[in-house]
Amino acid sequence: MAVLLLDATVWLAAKDEADEAHEACRAVVATISHDLAALDLTLYETANVAVTRWRDVTAAVELGGVIRVAVGDRLLRMDTSLHASAATLAAAHGLTVYDAAYVAARDASDYALISLDQDLLTPGFAIHPRDVPPDPPADDETTA
Repeated sequence: MAVLLLDATVWLAAKDEADEAHEACRAVVATISHDLAALDLTLYETANVAVTRWRDVTAAVELGGVIRVAVGDRLLRMDTSLHASAATLAAAHGLTVYDAAYVAARDASDYALISLDQDLLTPGFAIHPRDVPPDPPADDETTA
């Protein structure tokens, strides 16, 4: 079972029914075929959007809870090594340190990074949620 490292864009689109990638992101968040991971940074990024753009503190708190439950012990903390790697990657690839933190975590963990961010998709650092294989259909006991 592969581990999917979801950046904030995926969690936000999964929550936002108006987002054009909502269904693809919701399917990834609800996957049973993969374990999920996130950065502690993701909690801040999602809360920031919920509070400043959506003007919804309740959504910020609820989404943070969903992320924590979904990823369990795979909520990755920004430690000294990850911080240094993110800064180096940001400088080398013209990324924000925020985006580079996801790439650094992907590299350190060998997880698949899933994102809607073109700065991560275009150079091939991440996979679009629509390109994550769907869960297999449930076995139907009525067919042989």
